[in-house]
Amino acid sequence: MKNTLLSPLLDLILPPRCASCGDITTKPYHLCGPCWASITFITSPHCMTCGLPFDIDIGPDTLCASCIQSPPPYRKARGVFLYKDTSKQLIMKLKHGDQTHLARMFGDWMVTYGQDVLSETDVIIPVPIHWTRLLNRLYNQAGLLGARIADVTSLPIDHHTLQRLKATPSQGTKSKKDRWENVKKAFKVTDKEKIKGKGVLLVDDVMTSGATVNACTKALLRAGAKHINVLTLGRVQ
Repeated sequence: MKNTLLSPLLDLILPPRCASCGDITTKPYHLCGPCWASITFITSPHCMTCGLPFDIDIGPDTLCASCIQSPPPYRKARGVFLYKDTSKQLIMKLKHGDQTHLARMFGDWMVTYGQDVLSETDVIIPVPIHWTRLLNRLYNQAGLLGARIADVTSLPIDHHTLQRLKATPSQGTKSKKDRWENVKKAFKVTDKEKIKGKGVLLVDDVMTSGATVNACTKALLRAGAKHINVLTLGRVQ
């Protein structure tokens, strides 16, 4: 009750601001109208497997050329928005700018846009980072996103069973071929009983070539997971 009564006063003294540009907004953990409009959120039509958006609707259950030619090991992948311009800057604020409070807004968006994969989930597993990078950064952005999703949906989350074995270099500047080579045999399941027979939702901040989520998916399937779905915040087109 006290917080409710004090909110108008606090908003007057310290008004909520857009998470992107800093302009005043009506609610905390929101974007202003122009920044919201500058983000390309992913909706139908899209590839039913990898979630890649299509320019035109060519019918239900349509797959993109890549998924037809080389079906990924996961069941479905979904992303909230295309990774470019405003959305890229927002993710960088979370990933490298220590603005961990953004995970709340992002996680809420992921729940909204990931309903079809969340409905098939027994446990949420964030894509892990190597302990040396965790020691330097002090947090795993995928873990923060997964934690918010778990909090909103009441689904269980497991931060420890999937581990990254190699301190792989950043994928950001690598070619597609090098990305796949970079994460080969980089992940391991430490306790198979915790995921055996379960539907896993793999959570990450950005899906680019798919190399990282594919490597994680294969490790989880080898350990006995029933199926893997992927939910990311950003998606490179």
